[in-house]
Amino acid sequence: LKGSYSSSPERLELTSYEGKLGKGLVRGSLNVEDFANPFVDLRIEAKVDLNYLRNFLAIDTLKEMHGALDINANFSGFVKEIPDKGLTAFRKIAASGSMVVTDAGFRLKNNPLEFEDFTGKIILKDADLEVSGFKGRISQTDFMLTGLCKDLLLFFITSDHTAKIDANLVCNKVDLDQLLQNKDDGSSDGDYKLEFSSRIFADIGLSVADLKFRKFSAKQIRGRMFLKNQVLSAPMLKFMAMDGSVEMQGEINASKPGSVLISCESQFRALDIRKLFYELENFGQEVMVDKNLKGKITADVQFASVWSPSLEVDLDKVYTKANVTIENGELIDFEPMLALSRFVRLSELRNIKFSKLQNQIEIKKQLIYIPQMEIKSSALNLTASGTHSFDNDADYHIRLLLSELLGKKVRDNKTEYGDIQDDGLGKTTIFIAMKGKADDPKFTWDKIGQQAKFQADIKTEKQNMKEVLNKEFGLFKKDTTLYKKSEPVKPKSGISIDYGDKETNDPKDETRKSTTKESRRDAINNLFRKKE
Repeated sequence: LKGSYSSSPERLELTSYEGKLGKGLVRGSLNVEDFANPFVDLRIEAKVDLNYLRNFLAIDTLKEMHGALDINANFSGFVKEIPDKGLTAFRKIAASGSMVVTDAGFRLKNNPLEFEDFTGKIILKDADLEVSGFKGRISQTDFMLTGLCKDLLLFFITSDHTAKIDANLVCNKVDLDQLLQNKDDGSSDGDYKLEFSSRIFADIGLSVADLKFRKFSAKQIRGRMFLKNQVLSAPMLKFMAMDGSVEMQGEINASKPGSVLISCESQFRALDIRKLFYELENFGQEVMVDKNLKGKITADVQFASVWSPSLEVDLDKVYTKANVTIENGELIDFEPMLALSRFVRLSELRNIKFSKLQNQIEIKKQLIYIPQMEIKSSALNLTASGTHSFDNDADYHIRLLLSELLGKKVRDNKTEYGDIQDDGLGKTTIFIAMKGKADDPKFTWDKIGQQAKFQADIKTEKQNMKEVLNKEFGLFKKDTTLYKKSEPVKPKSGISIDYGDKETNDPKDETRKSTTKESRRDAINNLFRKKE
């Protein structure tokens, strides 16, 4: 050391200092005035072994540290006011310089993550840090960061100041299982804790070659992510996953203590549906799982859910609405379809193939809502709608043609119901209700479905006739229903079979249809009576 000290006024001046820290070298100059409110003027050049430097750092959580640090920096200003006045005090400070990190790494107590291979250059300008090609590895996750971190020194020195990050992040591999692992007590794999600092605002351009989280994996991730007020949002992310492509807009809101809101809007294009269900853990339900499905899915999906900070989902607060198209699909050992074995041979129902299926699915409060859809498959053509709970309770309404049903039965087992002949009209419709546990449902005549259709058809025909007579002859002028949209008919109890017959004045047709009706009634009654 070379310099001087005076007590009035208080002043310490080291015109030069030089020393060794392990194998490293430290040198520079130092000037301190007024020890009660110190004004510090510091110049430092240092090549430091971080393992030796650790002994001088009052960080209780630091377990080990290694690597090399090359510092060339200048600092001038009052330092006592910084913790209290923050940015106001920092504006009176001049700080500049650079720091080069080479092969650095560290470990923290009670933290399973390994921070290794940190290399890059950091440029200091007042309270801001500019990062140029800074790269490293956190356990199995690697990264390279380039950008500006404003007020980052204030973030570490004070307890209330925010840091603003504007950067680009490039990763070859990201393992979120490791990064989100609970760090408080060194918990085992699978125990997560999701938290965002309320004092960090970030705008990050993202490029990730390979990402993994639980069973989910994605490649070629591109987009931007924003962190503000403990809300992580992505206005547009694109990536490849599950043998297809995905575009999504979403956010993770961790601002409310004790819960995390995850929501997104996604567009799936030609995804492998089995991989989709498997990697997204069957969307938290066990009704239809990955092993039941094959095919390519294209869908527009809205999703919202509430989770705990340890990433346990609240099933009552899962909402999904999806417009779905499945092509070249297969339904394999799906319990609600297997239950139809009383109508169709079981072997045909174990693997049902269809070329295309379209529908809108809604999930809320642990119920899957399925609007009416037409299924044309290798086993059976039918129309179905209903609900299915996460507890595997089914409530389905099924409509199918008698010719379709009898044709299957006769083709599979001609002796069970005798030699039943269809009338060839193909118009007899059977309405079936299926309720109960999906692995053991109860079948009944669907009187509600039949009567609703019957009354709707009658009202439509009546209305059409009135409109024709009004147009041709001017009748029913005072009938206001001609100028109003028909209201849906409320269903009432009634018969469950639509025989598809229209009114006729031909006695021969009436006789033939009467005979046909009786034969079809007998066939249907035999079909259900045999099982019962």
